[in-house]
Amino acid sequence: MRALRWGVLGAVWIGLVVWAWRETVPLPPTWTREFPEGKARLAWTTSGELALGASGSKLRSVRGPIEFLSGRDGQKVRELFSADDEVLTPHGEIDNVLIVNRGGRWQAVDARTGDERDELPVEQSTAWAVPADRGRKVLYIDGRTMRMRDIEARRELWASDGYEWGCVAATADLIVAVPQIRPDAPAVRQPNAHVIVDARNGQLDPRFADVQGIMIAFPSPDQRWLAIKTFTELLVYNAATAELRLSIPAHPSEFHRFSPDSLHVVIDYPMQGGGLSTARWDIAEGTELIPPPAVGRAAGDGARLVSPDGRYALEIISLDASQPRWINAWLRTMPILARFQLPDTKNVIHLTAAHTGRRLGSIDGHRHAQWQADGSAFRMDDNHKFVSMYPVPPVRNWGWLIHRCVWPLAGFWLAVQLVSRSWSWLRTGRRQRSGGDPSEAVATGG
Repeated sequence: MRALRWGVLGAVWIGLVVWAWRETVPLPPTWTREFPEGKARLAWTTSGELALGASGSKLRSVRGPIEFLSGRDGQKVRELFSADDEVLTPHGEIDNVLIVNRGGRWQAVDARTGDERDELPVEQSTAWAVPADRGRKVLYIDGRTMRMRDIEARRELWASDGYEWGCVAATADLIVAVPQIRPDAPAVRQPNAHVIVDARNGQLDPRFADVQGIMIAFPSPDQRWLAIKTFTELLVYNAATAELRLSIPAHPSEFHRFSPDSLHVVIDYPMQGGGLSTARWDIAEGTELIPPPAVGRAAGDGARLVSPDGRYALEIISLDASQPRWINAWLRTMPILARFQLPDTKNVIHLTAAHTGRRLGSIDGHRHAQWQADGSAFRMDDNHKFVSMYPVPPVRNWGWLIHRCVWPLAGFWLAVQLVSRSWSWLRTGRRQRSGGDPSEAVATGG
């Protein structure tokens, strides 16, 4: 009986260890940095450094000095600019150019050294400037005028009136621009909120004049393709010839992206089982390789981001929670309980093995994450509160694993002991009731 008991106990322990090893565990960060009062995030650099500055009075700028923190350990590696300098928040990551207002003079400066590369002739005011053509040019908004300037030759290439902030140099030859809202137009933007502009002369590109309802446009990693998303479809063009290669029916909430090798367009769909299903299209052939799931889709959105080295992937899932909706509706009827409302979505980030899909860890309650350039870690940050860095491969949380194994094992051992002792007591009591006290029987029999 004792051997059987220990055998069962050992089998249960082995099962718990295997289960805990395969269980998705909470991921511990390498380091976390909370933004102190008065500090604001400027942007991340392409090399994986975080730039922090002082909160400015304007929405799209911060003030110096700018601290650059290492992505490896969160320590300061350098500092640029003074408290009098106003630095425009870049669109995306910092590459090699920053736009700085120094005493009313707008300058394009080197992002590594802070040295001036060119001065921008701003006539009115600007709150938007982005580097173009790999940092050799700067595209910026001067009042309602969009200007392109060659900062190496220190000369303006062209100026075009009637645009607002939000323009992006998608490729070396194409710009995604936001036209100015007409005074007689309604407050809500017209369907054609974006236009495609020729980056060489600043004029509307006639090859895309028939595309209506442009929501966003973005290039492939190799700059060969340009994807234009409208309210009803995703259009993929050859960026050099403007030849339409692919047309996909699309919903505004779907997350479209190019594959890292620029050969495919993919869309990720959250599934009811908790994972992601990926649809895939071949751009060169214009064919569907993997169709979208017909059944089993969950309400919400998701994205699968593969690491630069291709070994790992982040599955970012945001599911609409139907149950909290009626709970919140009930709580809102009682003002005293209104502050206890539940979130309407369930956000989670899973770290998985890219080739097998095995989940290695998770972060609950968040939906914004990005890989470091070298693929050695991924970051999760809130623009105004904190940033955390997570290593890859993940460090196993042994304390959590031991906690999940030891306590169930101790509980099972205690239950086995209680059952065994109870059974022994029952057998002893039954024997005594049926045959009397064994000691008395021995005494009388002698």
